Amino acid sequence: MAKKTTADAPKTPFITRHDIEEYLELEERRKGLNRESAQIAKQAEVIEQKLEAFVRANGGKEKSLSRSGYVLAIKTCKGSPAWKVEFVKVAGIAASEQLIASAPTRESLTVEKAA
Repeated sequence: MAKKTTADAPKTPFITRHDIEEYLELEERRKGLNRESAQIAKQAEVIEQKLEAFVRANGGKEKSLSRSGYVLAIKTCKGSPAWKVEFVKVAGIAASEQLIASAPTRESLTVEKAA
C-alpha cells in the first residue's frame, strides 16, 4: 500500500484581501440587481394582469386574439401542487413538524467586516 504524502492532500486555497473585498462587492451588486429585478417584475405583473383581463374579455372561447401584430392567448398547462399544504393534509401537523425538525442543517459562508 502506497504511503500518502502531503503532496497528495488537497491544497488549501490561498486568499487575499482583494478576494474578500471582490466577493463582498459582487454580493452587493447581486443583491442590488435582485432588488431591481423585483421592481421590474412588479411593473411587468401589472401589465400582465391588464393583458390577461383583455384576453379574457375579448379572446372568446379560445382565449386567443391578435392585437398590434401580437397573438395574445391564455393557455392551460399542468399545475404544481402546494406540497407543504398537501403533505400536512395527508400526514398531519405532527408528522410535518417532525419532518421539519429532522431536516439536516446546512452551512453557509458569512463575510463581515472585523471590528
